Amino acid sequence: MLAVNSQVSKKTIAWEHISYQTGGLVYYNILRKYYKNLRSVISLTHTSLEHYKKINPNSVVISNIIGDNYENFELDIASKENIICTVSRLDPEKNVKDFINIIKECKIGEDWKIIIAGDGTQRTLLKEQAQNLGLQNIEFLGSIPQEKIMELYKKSKIFCMTSLNEGLPTVLIEAMFCGNALIAYDCPTGPSEIINANNGYLIKIRDKENFILKFKHLINNPQELTELMTSSKIESEKWSKEKIIPQWEKIL
Repeated sequence: MLAVNSQVSKKTIAWEHISYQTGGLVYYNILRKYYKNLRSVISLTHTSLEHYKKINPNSVVISNIIGDNYENFELDIASKENIICTVSRLDPEKNVKDFINIIKECKIGEDWKIIIAGDGTQRTLLKEQAQNLGLQNIEFLGSIPQEKIMELYKKSKIFCMTSLNEGLPTVLIEAMFCGNALIAYDCPTGPSEIINANNGYLIKIRDKENFILKFKHLINNPQELTELMTSSKIESEKWSKEKIIPQWEKIL
């Protein structure tokens, strides 16, 4: 990908799947300097694009294609259950501990179920946290296949993300395709380019008080939640392959 030969470089495209702030000294200062010679650099977010434009003016933003399985199914909003979910690695930067604390502070009734899908270094710690807080309605699924994740999205009403750092969080887009209302921290990078008034709430990072406020508002206003779930599904059309493939055709 990183071509030193000038003739090869002119035909080479770099495709960045992580935040430009990620990768460490060697990757950032040594390898990426060759990006200036490439045909183009493709980034997933406009925040990253601003950085890569300084290195290579031919840089562009092209999102991931989520997949036909998410785009080509009939969603029945009325069949959704009272489920709040998050899908994440259970590692420190994903900050799932904040999500669990938020659930505790919201004092959600027993008619709602909280599901956490994913595995990682903090799984045992997070399960202990939930137990110590007396949260009986939290279920940890561990690592599950993609088709099971999609089934979870289809059933759930609200998708939450409390990450401290992301690239482009495709879980937000997947959940949106399945008609979830989204609530997420405005971490670098990605959530601010996905979440708007049509699909959910973007919360200042670590502002648990506002997160809780928006959370309670949705749970206590079922009609508004239904409207937001419906408009979230419509909003997902902006991320369809019909919108993304022409961008690839243009650069290739």
